[in-house]
Amino acid sequence: MSFVLDTCALISGLNPLQIDGEVYSVPMVLEELGWEGIVQVRLEAALALGKLILRDPTPGSEGEVLRIARELGEDLALSKADLKVLALALDLKNSGKGPMIISDDYSIQNLARRLGIRCLSLTTFGISYAFDWAFYCPACHRKFAEERETCSVCGTKLKRGVVRKAKVK
Repeated sequence: MSFVLDTCALISGLNPLQIDGEVYSVPMVLEELGWEGIVQVRLEAALALGKLILRDPTPGSEGEVLRIARELGEDLALSKADLKVLALALDLKNSGKGPMIISDDYSIQNLARRLGIRCLSLTTFGISYAFDWAFYCPACHRKFAEERETCSVCGTKLKRGVVRKAKVK
């Protein structure tokens, strides 16, 4: 089994050396994390011992993840590093490695579920519902799939809201 770590997994104190299996992340996660304290010591050891593999995802997987993130309305909630983590997990899935993303981020979990990738939460219970998001006008109630600041019909500032939810098993 392979595992893909996001920034919050490492912030939560997860030590890649204690994971049984291949452990991956993307270089951008380390940029988000910063290098100081015990986290730095753990990461340096894991990298030196080859236990943590840093790899960028393929452009094809990045494009697919971004397309689905936009479809679900999660693209605004996810950082560039989050999108790369998901794309790397998709690459691993496509190569038959059966990845599991370790993350407490609900948006990552929501998108991973749509991609057919398993997730493990460390400090939360994980998601109970998967959501599809869209922008809507609170005045005239029109819905917009794409991000925009104001309603093109009445000019009211748009809000982001759930348009569909499904119970996660």
